[in-house]
Amino acid sequence: MAVKTLNLTVQKKTALETLYLTTGISFQIHTLNDEVLLSFPPELSDCGREGILIPALSTLQNQQPWTSTAMVETGQFCSVVIVRLDETGFLLSEPVLSSRNGSFDTRIVDYTIKEKRLAWYYTLLRRQPILSRHQLASFASMAKYLCVGSFAPDLQYYRIYELLNIIPHEDLHILSDSDPYPSEPFPHISESYYSGIAHAIASGDRAMLDLAIRSPHNGSAGSFSEDPLQQIKYEFVVRLRQMMEIALSNGTDPDYTLTVSESWCRELDHMYSPMEIERFTRHVLETLCDKVHEASALKGYSVYTRKAIQYVRSHLFEPLTVQKIASLIPVNRNTLSAVFKKDMHQSLQSFITEEKLKEAVSLLQQKNLKSSDIYIMLGFSSHSHFIELFKKKYGMTPGSYCHSAFRK
Repeated sequence: MAVKTLNLTVQKKTALETLYLTTGISFQIHTLNDEVLLSFPPELSDCGREGILIPALSTLQNQQPWTSTAMVETGQFCSVVIVRLDETGFLLSEPVLSSRNGSFDTRIVDYTIKEKRLAWYYTLLRRQPILSRHQLASFASMAKYLCVGSFAPDLQYYRIYELLNIIPHEDLHILSDSDPYPSEPFPHISESYYSGIAHAIASGDRAMLDLAIRSPHNGSAGSFSEDPLQQIKYEFVVRLRQMMEIALSNGTDPDYTLTVSESWCRELDHMYSPMEIERFTRHVLETLCDKVHEASALKGYSVYTRKAIQYVRSHLFEPLTVQKIASLIPVNRNTLSAVFKKDMHQSLQSFITEEKLKEAVSLLQQKNLKSSDIYIMLGFSSHSHFIELFKKKYGMTPGSYCHSAFRK
């Protein structure tokens, strides 16, 4: 039986060559067995070491259903894109900078490129254009459309070290010390992009937020620093304050919102990768959007019920009792229990247990956490009691859930 391969007609090859000549981005199309089907420029096909990409592709497929575009960081402000075209082939771009101050880890090149082709390959890299990551994603989506007639969906981010399982260099090298790149001022921000995100958060609509985030945009919130990484961090703080105000004005709990924003800023301090910050920014926006959605769902309930729910969801990692929550609102315990039961059709204690179990599911999806850790973190009385409640809720033990989740 013949093995199916990607159908690259003459018309498709011509269109892909035009894409290469127009953008200046070098790329290859491979089979899943790492056979090169097409290269632009053609000399690129003779550069790669055999079998190097197989473990990286395997890691990608194990981490997620591989249907999206993977943007892989190969240095500071330096990325490649890997696009699944169909069940037989994928497109791989060569490293592209997203800043004139970008750099790459030379070990990656030495690791993946044949020794006799290194000089030619470094010359090729110096000719690669400087693009924003959004432009690089657009390039990937257009390439997929030319190959198979459909656009690439949203990006997933990775580091090359995670895929190849190698230790990165501590010292990243500038792409070209001799060839100066033109210095450009930070452009003005497209406010329509952020107004779309703001509207989505105010509505608590995740689908609207996903569309807004994926919309092309250029620019910055202003020029705060000559250091590109510091510039991105400043932009994060400026936009976070704006989106927090929107979330607060649409019903999110003030104590939770202010506390979590401080935590986010502290996390930002320890981030040294533009892609990591971009991924983190999306997480923050989605969290604020979800909190607004939760708040809007509570509008028909009594003030006691709303405050109890907000407190429980904001303090899942603390010991929670009906008496403690009632004293903090403050309201009589019996009054709180009666009002909550009327609004939610369940007791406050059962709601606390349910929310903690939902959080347990989220924690179990992190491979480094075990059920024996989670029951302590969430304040269950014992491991056996946690397992019993989890099995009653989800029909399986935490260990079985974890096993089934990571097999998918």
